[in-house]
Amino acid sequence: MRSYWFYFLLFFFPALGAAQGEVTSLSSELIVQLSPKTVIETVLRQKSTLAVGLSSYRLLSKTENIYLLSYLPSLQKASTLIPQWQEQRSVVHAQINAAIETRAIPNDPNYSEQWNLDLVSAPEAWEITTGGTTSQGDEIVVAILDTGFKIDHEDLKDNIWQNSAEIADNGQDDDNNGYIDDLNGWNFANESPNHASSSHGHRVTAIIGAKGDNDIGITGLNWNVKLLPLTISNEAHAIEAFEYLISLRSAYNESQGAQGAFIVANNNSWGLSNRFCEEDGIWKDLHNRLGEVGILTAGATSNSNIDVDETGDIPSTCGSDYLITVMNSTQSDKKYAQTGYSKTSIDLAAPGENSASLGLQSNFQRFSGTSASAPHIAGTIALLYSLPCDGLAADALKRPGETALQIRQAILNGVDEIAGLEEFTVTGGRLNVLQAMEELQNNCGNSPAPFTIDRLFPNPADTEINIEFSVPDFDRSYPIRVYNMLGQLIFKDQVSAARFGLIRYTLKVERYSPGTYIIAFGEEEERIHRKVVVF
Repeated sequence: MRSYWFYFLLFFFPALGAAQGEVTSLSSELIVQLSPKTVIETVLRQKSTLAVGLSSYRLLSKTENIYLLSYLPSLQKASTLIPQWQEQRSVVHAQINAAIETRAIPNDPNYSEQWNLDLVSAPEAWEITTGGTTSQGDEIVVAILDTGFKIDHEDLKDNIWQNSAEIADNGQDDDNNGYIDDLNGWNFANESPNHASSSHGHRVTAIIGAKGDNDIGITGLNWNVKLLPLTISNEAHAIEAFEYLISLRSAYNESQGAQGAFIVANNNSWGLSNRFCEEDGIWKDLHNRLGEVGILTAGATSNSNIDVDETGDIPSTCGSDYLITVMNSTQSDKKYAQTGYSKTSIDLAAPGENSASLGLQSNFQRFSGTSASAPHIAGTIALLYSLPCDGLAADALKRPGETALQIRQAILNGVDEIAGLEEFTVTGGRLNVLQAMEELQNNCGNSPAPFTIDRLFPNPADTEINIEFSVPDFDRSYPIRVYNMLGQLIFKDQVSAARFGLIRYTLKVERYSPGTYIIAFGEEEERIHRKVVVF
């Protein structure tokens, strides 16, 4: 029963009267579970900001008290309301309404030719996710720095990134980022928003994210992902492109998704021969800066049979914690004859030689070299971020650098160890997408972080207080104590830091006398104190 409050909502938010048949994007829908006997109108009355942009709501489960709420995208981004819903005492759970995914092999006609995807266990990983967004609805973006792209190819065009803050072809810099009409990335080679066609960049892009299950051509490692093309032809262009990416991802982090782009990977199927990164420190610094905002770089090594530590190569020798360097391996899991190698600088191998991709004028073409190996890594990075894990998605915005390191470590820990590769790479292995995903699931949602209380709510409270915290060590428990204002200990417990999802402890205070209390969390040498009020 909607009660009088529903008519109040109709008066102040007339969009609630929208017709039942209106189509609403899933990204603008929330599923909210309330505690038993809680009336949704009561929650909306107590927290009026939750009703802003609300167009309709309906009961999904009477037994579990679960509702579907639809918001107008032009007025409200539903995902930004999740924390506000979760703060309400009567809310058990709140999440984006996600589209279900069929778990079939993609129907792309040339998929059967893509031995490279089978070799790295991509089909098994697709049973968990096929890419596109995080579990909280962030649109995952992969940047590709290369010599050109055919962004209107029928098997790529639906996955090409669009700058929502830019108005197409109006000759203005609508988002004030210094680039006019950069709707689909930027061509730094000729200072233009338009990209010239290049078979190299085109084939790299297709391995990462050719549209999957669309009955056209091939499928990328991600069936759905946003591909951000950046055309370069020299080092200066690359530096500008790196700054462009840092600016976009920083804006996304700082605005919690309201601006910028959620760029997670940067594919570099190019390099600089016979140069050591220690002599060109600018490159390591740039990779570090990318990583600190949450962008990992997949770097191709040389296409010559050399030990890069002896002859030099960039990016191979840069040694950034946010860089994954890759060599070229064959269908039979051998080192390809013409590929750089190093037991200290090359992280792993990935399929390269004779991999399947797209042609400029066709829906199938072979591709070789370390340039084909690198996009397997960039594509895997993006796919891992789409793992259905709310904690991982939250970490990616809250601690982007630490989360990027967690993704990198999952990829390196998840390799298939291959006899014969141990003398050519750090890990001695070849990429395995499924095992990387399983590694990440085992640590899902909590990157190592400083010891801190992130949120404490509600405060004041009358029945319970939720304490959300971050810890640097998941394999231990932490003491929590409550003192009254006379310094008397009135409650104590041990809190285990789970590896999955949000770390939260609920303190029951319904039997506490009204007044102020001190919550002490952690051991003596790291203890954090917070005041709370019970009424």
